[in-house]
Amino acid sequence: MTDILLSIFCSTSIILLFKQLGKLQVDSLPVIALNYLVCVAMALLLNSTSSMQSLGSLGDLMSQSWWPMSVVIGLLFVGSFELMAICTRKNGIAATAVANKLSMAAPIAVAFYLYGDAVNFWKVSGILLALPAVVLASFKSDNTSRRAMWLPLVVWMVAGMLDIMMNYAQHYYLGMNDFNSFLLVIFGVAAILAILWVTVSVLRGTRKVPPMSTVVWALLLGIPNYGSVYFLLRALESSGFDSSSVFPLINISIVGLSALLGWLIFSERLKPVNLAGLFLSFVVILFIALGSQ
Repeated sequence: MTDILLSIFCSTSIILLFKQLGKLQVDSLPVIALNYLVCVAMALLLNSTSSMQSLGSLGDLMSQSWWPMSVVIGLLFVGSFELMAICTRKNGIAATAVANKLSMAAPIAVAFYLYGDAVNFWKVSGILLALPAVVLASFKSDNTSRRAMWLPLVVWMVAGMLDIMMNYAQHYYLGMNDFNSFLLVIFGVAAILAILWVTVSVLRGTRKVPPMSTVVWALLLGIPNYGSVYFLLRALESSGFDSSSVFPLINISIVGLSALLGWLIFSERLKPVNLAGLFLSFVVILFIALGSQ
């Protein structure tokens, strides 16, 4: 249960940090790029201070069966994080949390086929209600915000793909001793891509050289970023719950906690239609949780 609570705390911290970056008008991409270096350092540090197997050489890592999937996940991580930062800035904490965390409908749907999970009324109903919940939670009445409504939908789809691949990797390829090496490759690939992206943007003159404060923000973001994935993998491996229970348990907590803290800390106002979407998101997660009993 500790791993589940730590995953909830880390994931909620990421969403709140993105909101604060937006309020201070901090360019999120350089922060995201350096945050992945912090994640790589975390993987190396945890490995050196634990009894886990050695990470091995690059050749050893490339020989692992999970190597191709870790590279693809690393590439998707960069785009998904930048999308989350933009979505939080334009659509708010609650909408981003709902879109990101209702992505759990995707791995649960795939689990029907890949892992032989039971198909029942509750799970199917929850999956079908996920999309309208995202739309309602992110709806804005002004025309400018309406144009940004596609962002939560894209966040939802990309996060769903990542959840599917992470769950698949944990189910078929990873043991407890593989987590750090798996995450090292993911965050290493993401760091290389994001740093190249920032460098090219600076050279082309479309982005300014990041200030030194970027390093501080990267540290604040990188630690919970690594923790959110690491503790999710641990929860899937050893919490005693199956994956179709772990995802709803974690995600319902993140959605509720993010919305509450967005209201308390940032005074985010939710219209009745947004509250309806937030309520529907709880119904979605409740249905999936009921179907996982």
